[in-house]
Amino acid sequence: YLLHVSSSVLHSVADDAYTRTKREQENLVKQSGIPHCILRPTLMFGWFDPKHFGWLSRFMEHTPVFPIPGDGEYLRQPLYNRDFCRVLLACLESRREGLAYDIVGKEDVDYVSIIKAIKEAKALQTVILHIPFDFFDTLLKLAAKIMRRPPFTSAQLHALAAGDYFVGVDIEQEFGVTPTPFLQAITETFTHPVYSKIVVKRWSHLMNNEKKKIAVLGGGPMGLAAAWHLLKQGHQVSLFEAGDRLGGMSASFDFDGLPIERFFHFLWF
Repeated sequence: YLLHVSSSVLHSVADDAYTRTKREQENLVKQSGIPHCILRPTLMFGWFDPKHFGWLSRFMEHTPVFPIPGDGEYLRQPLYNRDFCRVLLACLESRREGLAYDIVGKEDVDYVSIIKAIKEAKALQTVILHIPFDFFDTLLKLAAKIMRRPPFTSAQLHALAAGDYFVGVDIEQEFGVTPTPFLQAITETFTHPVYSKIVVKRWSHLMNNEKKKIAVLGGGPMGLAAAWHLLKQGHQVSLFEAGDRLGGMSASFDFDGLPIERFFHFLWF
């Protein structure tokens, strides 16, 4: 059974590489023959976010002025990731098959209101400055020529202003999940004494930085694959396995010339 997380951009007016790859992914899932359900969330936010709201909040902490393109009244339908996780669990428990659901944040909030809500939640003194849209776009294009990985691009700016509006299912009625009010979710995200300070590093970020000493716990298929990829990138890897051999659940032993899977995968009658 496969629960595929796609994206609401399938319904976007934009036609870019990101949107096209999401459509292609869904087609692969549908053609696979595997029982599946597809979920298409809108823009998500919450703890541990290395980009989106998380990046915006960290940028706001370190700059006296926060630039807003144009009037900033670009409609967003942000989805709290804790609500989405509850939807995921409901789908797995009910094992819905052959269905696709658009999961949309319940409240319509424009971009500048999101920025103000983050600023208020974190009690920041950052000045919010509106910059003409075309000038903002020109600055982003110049930044893209100077920076290898700019945090925000001209294409993303135009996607922000595209005017998308998504219609989703009622997650309370369909999955029994009561949506968290937006301002409450923002407060939980950015004021928790522990989790609000944790940022998950993306794999690409790890790969593009200095070489590291990395410990991989578990010598099963996933641990071995992770260690292999890290070694290929030049990192120093230590693999820790509690058992007396590698392979985890995929390991086997010789039974009179016949390779037999270990653990509960094999029954002898």
